[in-house]
Amino acid sequence: MGPIFTDMDSAGLIESLTNAGVLAVADNEMLCRAALFEEREAELQNAPEECAESLNDAIVSALTRNSLLATYLAVSDLAELDEADALRAVLLLARLGRVEPPDDGAPEAFTAVDGDLLDLVLLLTERAIVYVWRHECPPCDVMREEFDDILSTPPLDVALLAVFGPDWPVHLQEQYNVVGGPTALFMIGKRVEVRLQGGQHYSVIENEVGKFLTAAN
Repeated sequence: MGPIFTDMDSAGLIESLTNAGVLAVADNEMLCRAALFEEREAELQNAPEECAESLNDAIVSALTRNSLLATYLAVSDLAELDEADALRAVLLLARLGRVEPPDDGAPEAFTAVDGDLLDLVLLLTERAIVYVWRHECPPCDVMREEFDDILSTPPLDVALLAVFGPDWPVHLQEQYNVVGGPTALFMIGKRVEVRLQGGQHYSVIENEVGKFLTAAN
């Protein structure tokens, strides 16, 4: 998933989790949760608050909201990972068995993510541009093309993320006040710095992207 594997690539993370007994390979040769991990996760479902006292409030909040705190604690208990890679592991585990999120309407440089996991992904990058789109939406098609042109060379220090809005309308509205597409959020952490709602002139997007990327350097 693009920027979230900057510090440890996905193959290295999977190898570490497999060696630690977090992941296993099923009979169909697909990755699955290992029995050892599932036992430890179940034990931690009602873990006391002090088990998470070393985590900052933003991480605890995002994990709790997604019912993934026990998952994080079990990963941390079994595998020797730093905080960022433990979060990456939680994202990987959360996506096991899911179909890939739609990406046919996303700009080429953007990574498609599930809307319910967006807050966890945002914990792994200081800055992100999040593009929310939908099908049968001419303004979405125009904005996608504009992002394709403006970000033909993707930045290394800003995560580019795309969410298919119709799959996550309640979550996007409650967490990010997004009520439709196209919407572009220029984010620092979980704070929305700039919001572009609806179709925009090319120069507006180009200007906002330029300012955002310049501020990141």
